[in-house]
Amino acid sequence: MTTATKTFETSMSIIKISLTRSVSDKVNYADGYNIVTGREAYESYEILFTLKASGKQTWAHGKRNDIIDYPGGRFNTMPAGAAARIGDGYVRQNVLDLILSAMDELDAEVAKTAEQIKIETTATEAKKHTFVDTEPIHGVNGYCRKCHSYCYGDCDANR
Repeated sequence: MTTATKTFETSMSIIKISLTRSVSDKVNYADGYNIVTGREAYESYEILFTLKASGKQTWAHGKRNDIIDYPGGRFNTMPAGAAARIGDGYVRQNVLDLILSAMDELDAEVAKTAEQIKIETTATEAKKHTFVDTEPIHGVNGYCRKCHSYCYGDCDANR
């Protein structure tokens, strides 16, 4: 397990960001039996905001794309001046830029192990093959690879 942390201050808060990467056993729980079905890569960001004036803290953790909520995502409305929501707090664009640049620095700083890279490439290859293997052959039961539906050739007839 590798972890790196960056801390910086703005005029109103102290922001601490950490990135943790590890590889662990993937376990399926089946009627009291713990069955190890392989290995899985784990990557998690943690962001801790501490307001200087009040000492109030807001915490968020998760994957990079899930930890920051932008307008139009899960929260359609945001207060004026807010660029995103992280945890229970809203941040302005300048603070969001600082956080994203710190995340990029942490991503470059915490190197992935050979096992993590192997797991990620295997998962990517498996997704590619799954789509090709599960898609029906062109013309079987009316399936059309051109429009990816069961049009029975109507997509050509309508042109």
